[in-house]
Amino acid sequence: MRKYLFVLIALFVTGEVCKAQDLLPCKKLSEEKTVTVKVPKKSQKAPEAEGQDEYWVAAKSCFDEYSQFMSSDNLRDVQYTAKLKFDGDKVTIDGLIDLSRFEYMSPEVTSVQGQYDATAHTLTIQTPVYDKNKNISEYTKIGTMNYYGSDVTMVLFSGNWVKQDEEYALSTTPELVFDVSDDLSTITARSGFGSYAFYSDRGTAVGFVDFYKSATITKLTNEPKLSVDPELINFEGKNVTVGATLRKPLKLSNMSLVDSKYKIKINGEGLSIEDASNSIDAKTTETYQVVFSPKKEGEFTGSISFEYANGATATTQIKANVGAAPDFSKIVKDGNFSFFYGDDDPFVITDTITGAPVAVSTNEGNSSASTLNVGVNIPEGKVGIISWKGASIAMQPNGVRILLDDNEIYNNFYAHNGYVAKDDISNKCVVKSGVHVLTFLNRIGMDWHNDGLIKENLKTYLYDFSLKLVDDAPDAAVITDNNVDFGRHYYDNLSVIDTATVNLVNVGNNDLKLLSVTGTDNFSAVVDGATAKFGEYLPINVTFTGSAIGDYSGNVILHTSAGDFTVDCKASAEKIIYDYSPIVSEGNFSFNTSFEYPFIVEEKTAKSNISGLSASGVDLTAWLEATFEVPEGQEGTLSWDANNSSLEFLEVMGNLILEDGTYITIDGGNRREFAGKDVNCGSEVFNKDLLVFKPGRHNVRFSYRKVADDIVYLDRLVVSNLGLHLEAAGVNGVNAERNVVRKEFYSIDGKKLNAAQKGLNIVRYVYDDGSIKTDKKILK
Repeated sequence: MRKYLFVLIALFVTGEVCKAQDLLPCKKLSEEKTVTVKVPKKSQKAPEAEGQDEYWVAAKSCFDEYSQFMSSDNLRDVQYTAKLKFDGDKVTIDGLIDLSRFEYMSPEVTSVQGQYDATAHTLTIQTPVYDKNKNISEYTKIGTMNYYGSDVTMVLFSGNWVKQDEEYALSTTPELVFDVSDDLSTITARSGFGSYAFYSDRGTAVGFVDFYKSATITKLTNEPKLSVDPELINFEGKNVTVGATLRKPLKLSNMSLVDSKYKIKINGEGLSIEDASNSIDAKTTETYQVVFSPKKEGEFTGSISFEYANGATATTQIKANVGAAPDFSKIVKDGNFSFFYGDDDPFVITDTITGAPVAVSTNEGNSSASTLNVGVNIPEGKVGIISWKGASIAMQPNGVRILLDDNEIYNNFYAHNGYVAKDDISNKCVVKSGVHVLTFLNRIGMDWHNDGLIKENLKTYLYDFSLKLVDDAPDAAVITDNNVDFGRHYYDNLSVIDTATVNLVNVGNNDLKLLSVTGTDNFSAVVDGATAKFGEYLPINVTFTGSAIGDYSGNVILHTSAGDFTVDCKASAEKIIYDYSPIVSEGNFSFNTSFEYPFIVEEKTAKSNISGLSASGVDLTAWLEATFEVPEGQEGTLSWDANNSSLEFLEVMGNLILEDGTYITIDGGNRREFAGKDVNCGSEVFNKDLLVFKPGRHNVRFSYRKVADDIVYLDRLVVSNLGLHLEAAGVNGVNAERNVVRKEFYSIDGKKLNAAQKGLNIVRYVYDDGSIKTDKKILK
């Protein structure tokens, strides 16, 4: 994934290539204005040459607003002013490159000199090609800036982009040539041109400031002259439906030396414009939002005109093919709901993804959003239980935000750093009588998919909306799911233990509490004294214990203050796929491994076996867990050998992010991560205190995570020489003379218990010397 986090652009000139890390990260610079750099304020404007005329530059930039290179023809429109002075066959140009977005970097413009040929009607500027042996003075300088405390010199390059090995590079030319009209009013570039930056004191490359594929330079008039961009706006796509609210930007430019008033004329039902006033300053561009709210199906044509001096107009045509409003009743399982759009890209109904109707977000591109609002009206004396199913395809900084009456109940915008995940966003909430609104907001901050960096669309899917009404009562509750399938487990030589969480939702006015539990030898739960207020979840941990190979079924009855709830449970245990005993050097262990990607055994080692299996951006993990028991009166010291060979950590702004590599957890916590070509992750790199265990059941899990498609180094984790050395308590450095003054019992999710319960317990020993030790115990 790391290759997707950088702009892959190269500068190709005379065989020399400037690599991606040398490029100027313009987006980062334009956003990180909080960096403190004391720089004397400079003016963007250069000293004006006598007789200069102002010109309007309309260009197509090869870099988007996030400074990522764009290879398509749909480039970013750039409009700004420059000053030119024609003096015989000499031309002086100030502001040939737009530096307005770098104002905080104190840009200073340097005049560029060109040669005018009146016979050929051309203007030629020298643009020496890049050569690593050249001094900065040998290039055509166009200005300077301060880049995080360092001065950089900007030079002019001309040429065109070419494709090399799936990447684009700039093939430069030694001259930049413009065609000039007879009256010097229009100047058109024959090739692309732009600015590159070098550190002024070192002459080393920094990167692109900007580069234009094409540009037309037009002399500003003394009378108002307005233009619009684009001249045609076409609303298209499956989100163009009756009831939607759609927006597209429209630029209005005043390409004259005088301010101008205008009147807006709109033709078309449901068409409007936001932010526009009735005047525009000279030499400026304003961006407005064209808003289209279709009222009926079919072909739509309309226009927006800006009428200014002497009846002149600048007009944008509007076209659309409007579809029917989505039938959201298709995603309602039961109950009455009202659906209405936000003021951004809408959700639409599709069945091509799941085979059944679902509502799906339609927004695409950076800084885009889709919103769906879902309303309910709960009668007096009733409580509404709202539930839905859904999924979110997310990768930081993108995802879905869910609100109930403007209060956030879910947000996964920053949950997945460096990989794509499909999150289950199915949920349930409880509301009193009255009108309530659920809001689902799918946000895309950076569209990795549209940029071609991930395969998955960053979408939100919603379906099976359900509303159930119950009486408003003092004590009442519902269970989210009364069927628990613990799934398949490998059985080795110690009993299999697994836990699942069952949620009760309090729909009564009094606090909900679990009073007692009726279970079996194989399925049980713990009373921990927790309570839940109205609308809150009361999570209850149900434990499966299997001591032999076979299928298991049974139930657990939860006796609560709101009545009894029966949870039907099932599980299976089967013989472990490999014999992992060859990796044991001392002690007795019971092993478990992932069903999808089990560790394999080769001689006296266990190895992860997912090298090269990962799809782009999908997180795959193979794991091997070793469980052991320390008898009463003894202590155990754990040891192992392990080696990781994977892609190195990704370093972003000082943070190390694990993409491919190993993480090891002890007793479900104390996690350490390892990445790199040849990295020791044996027990000797762990704190020794973490490897000494009191009596009870314990485990260590070795996990290998895979995100990248390619095989980097050996792309695996190898484990061997697993040992448990048992000795009498105190021999391993723990004071055997200590006395326990208090024992505290907790459930596996950390809730304090009055006493140990059947199943898995966390026991906290407090000694008379003030020390504390935590263990796990199973009560059968």
